[in-house]
Order: sequence, then structure tokens, then C-alpha cells
Amino acid sequence: MLAHRLLGVFIKTLNKLAEPLLEAAHAGVTSRCHQYALTIHDWSRINYRKHASKKDRYQITHKTDVGYDLQNSLLIDDQKGQPIAPVAQRLVTGNGYIFQYRRCYRHTPRTNLN
Repeated sequence: MLAHRLLGVFIKTLNKLAEPLLEAAHAGVTSRCHQYALTIHDWSRINYRKHASKKDRYQITHKTDVGYDLQNSLLIDDQKGQPIAPVAQRLVTGNGYIFQYRRCYRHTPRTNLN
């Protein structure tokens, strides 16, 4: 029960941290975009094969490819392609996903585009 309560506090903290980024995104789209906004997505693999202290690593593709996946989404304007704000971050661990904009949950890792 305590772990569930702590997870709830963690999620609320992540959501609070994301609020200024999302507010900047809304303001930036309103002031800088003429017809639409674009989002660039980046997926990065963080390899922690030699870091046994990282208990929540997972096997990504093969036995020695162990670590985390990090996904970031950056909002850019439609005029010059200039960055407005990061709008989404997701960390995939052996224990589940951690979203800055959603609850954490357990999962079965899949490919990035699923």
C-alpha cells in the first residue's frame, strides 16, 4: 500500500513538472504557428549492460543489449522549424513505462512504433 501511495506522489510530481512545458507549448503554438505545429520524435537506447546496480534494466534486443529506452517529442513551429517546447518524455524500464504525461504501468516491451 505504501508503494502505491508513493507511486501516486511520484506521478503527481511528474505531472506538475510537465505543466510549464505544456503551457509553453500551447503559448508557442498560438504565437508562432500559422497553420499547424510539427512534432519530432526521438528514440534513444541507453545501454547499462555493465551497471548491475540498475535493477530495472531490461533486455532490449539481445543478451548484451540491456538498459532503457528513452523517447522524447519536441514541438516545432511551421514557419522556421524552430523548437517550441518538449511535449512528451517516456522512459521504458524493466518495471514498466514512466510517462511524464500519464500513469506508470507494467508492460511487455514492444517496438517503438507499436
